[in-house]
Amino acid sequence: MQEAPLEACDDINLTFNQSFIPEGIHRAGNMIESAGTISENTSVTFIAGQQIRLLPGFQAGGNQVTFRAYIEDCEEVPEAAVKADLSEAPLISALRQPVQLSVFPNPVRSQVNLQYELTGVTEVSIYITDLNGKIVKQIAAQQAKEPGMYTNQVDLHDFTDGIYVVHLISNEGRLSQKLSVIK
Repeated sequence: MQEAPLEACDDINLTFNQSFIPEGIHRAGNMIESAGTISENTSVTFIAGQQIRLLPGFQAGGNQVTFRAYIEDCEEVPEAAVKADLSEAPLISALRQPVQLSVFPNPVRSQVNLQYELTGVTEVSIYITDLNGKIVKQIAAQQAKEPGMYTNQVDLHDFTDGIYVVHLISNEGRLSQKLSVIK
């Protein structure tokens, strides 16, 4: 019986400290650690050779969240192979930046600005959740957008004091930012 080939590692060690953990399978030769959040309707898998550490602040809750963690080997890709792959990639993809999201003012009393930049034609969904992952305000639902800078002014008069999370999902990536509402 032939042994199945190992999947390639993303890196030796991976750290997810941002508020949102990207959907997908993340592989590390040694260790993965995370203090991030897995948002609703998302599937995340951590595979590490030695250790997976879930730090204070890590959250995997809400509707239809799947989180799996495995200790198993992955194939470490030699640095020369990575450089060769990059040198053959088209220049435009090397220059492409992921979507950016700014939330201001923060903390906010009544109206917040959500500013984001898109580098390509994409569909955008923006929504705000409470800390339990429940959607409390839908701002955009799969709206087609051209590349450029956008600002949405969002009325929060009906929000109570608390911490919320702004989510932006596009073909270019997923981002989340915490939002503090004080009245």
